[in-house]
Amino acid sequence: MKYFRLSLILFVFILFFANCSKSPEQKIEEIQKPLQTISEAPNPNGQLIVWSEALNVGVAVINTQHKNIVSLVNQLNNLVKENKSADAKENMLDKIIADVPEHFATEEKLMKQTSYSKLLDNQQLHSDFTQKCVELQLKVKAGKTEINTEVITFLKDWLTNHVSGPDKEMGTYLVSKGIK
Repeated sequence: MKYFRLSLILFVFILFFANCSKSPEQKIEEIQKPLQTISEAPNPNGQLIVWSEALNVGVAVINTQHKNIVSLVNQLNNLVKENKSADAKENMLDKIIADVPEHFATEEKLMKQTSYSKLLDNQQLHSDFTQKCVELQLKVKAGKTEINTEVITFLKDWLTNHVSGPDKEMGTYLVSKGIK
């Protein structure tokens, strides 16, 4: 939760002060739009995470990977809601964790190609998340924890906050360098 608050504060700070030529009302609207799009309210399809413009980073390959990870997290959420077997949930978690390194490698490759100044910061975020996922996976396999709504909330919060914050910023930069 601490990381979420810090991420949200940083996200708001960046949005608010990034373009000083905008009026305060325009800045506030920019801040509120993504936050309203990623809401806790149930949606018509019953999905935990709904793909929206707030998650679109502007780079096709990254968006495709993000959509896949969103789909996997939604599938895991459905398995938890439907009280499916521990094996089914563990297999889905394994799929999510298997997709993450390839996705992070794609992002980091594009950041390196374009000399993105926040590459090291993003690598650290990626490393921290990967480490938490591997620790979770080991605890699940050892029978020390189960995949429940807490795990789902962790995945959803990290994914939506990371994509709508640091990844969105990175995407804007990549697009400015001609990567779409």
